[in-house]
Amino acid sequence: MRLRRLLLILLCFVSVSVFPQGKKADTEALGRALEYFQSQKYHEALLIFQRLDQSYKLNARYKAYIGLCYYYDWDYKKATEYFDTFLPKLSMLAPEERALYYYADGESHFQLGHYDQAIVLFQSALALCHDRDKGDSWFRIGFCYYFLQQPALAQGCFLVAEYYYATFRNSPDLQARRQQMAHMMRGLRPEIVLKPLPKTFSLPRPVPPTDYLKTEADTLSTVSIVKPHLPQTEPQPPVGESQPQQEEPQQEESPQQKEKQQAEKQPQAEKPQQAELQPEEKHQQKAQKAID
Repeated sequence: MRLRRLLLILLCFVSVSVFPQGKKADTEALGRALEYFQSQKYHEALLIFQRLDQSYKLNARYKAYIGLCYYYDWDYKKATEYFDTFLPKLSMLAPEERALYYYADGESHFQLGHYDQAIVLFQSALALCHDRDKGDSWFRIGFCYYFLQQPALAQGCFLVAEYYYATFRNSPDLQARRQQMAHMMRGLRPEIVLKPLPKTFSLPRPVPPTDYLKTEADTLSTVSIVKPHLPQTEPQPPVGESQPQQEEPQQEESPQQKEKQQAEKQPQAEKPQQAELQPEEKHQQKAQKAID
């Protein structure tokens, strides 16, 4: 009803400037069309608008009015033809008026099953309309995502629509729609959990718990830092010294091996004794030479 009142004011404004002087019959015909429109007789109003359009080659704004008549007459295909053609030419109009046309065009595409196009048009209406009218667009966008089998996005849009309804337009006539949204959101919860992921879906990289601890290093992400040379884990020996070898674990020897090792040690023990006698023999030889 609020949208029809706005349109009625706009049509009254246009009726003054559309027809040249002396066209009294056409002016009266436009008055009848407005009366039909106010009485919700959109088809009768549309017939008069079409005849006037053929006679005067009306501008884009007037064509948008015809699109609204098709929309209210449930001829959504014709409505989209008018809106899609003439909406880009209406950028000079007030935002509230343009929001009305974008919403009607989006609703027409929605009824035809063109959900992707409808989402774009509803988003355009959101950018132009008042806060009290945004709930309707979010409500329709939620259903678009629902029919596109994206339950998570649909539930998010329903939540936003409920916020705008509860905050800016909490009227009794919206109770049925809000109950419908609540029912839809309850039904969407199992779909969000159980719906299989698409093949192209990739999970985000898991974040380690330490990443949540913000330190001073986090603020230096754009600065290139040279890493210092860290010492090796095992210390190296000084130059000229041999590195000690690691002792291997000893295994238990058999009695035969012990006897063999003892036999090998006896001649090795005699060698140091012989080495100790050699200096004494040399000393005796030197003394003998001195006597001679």
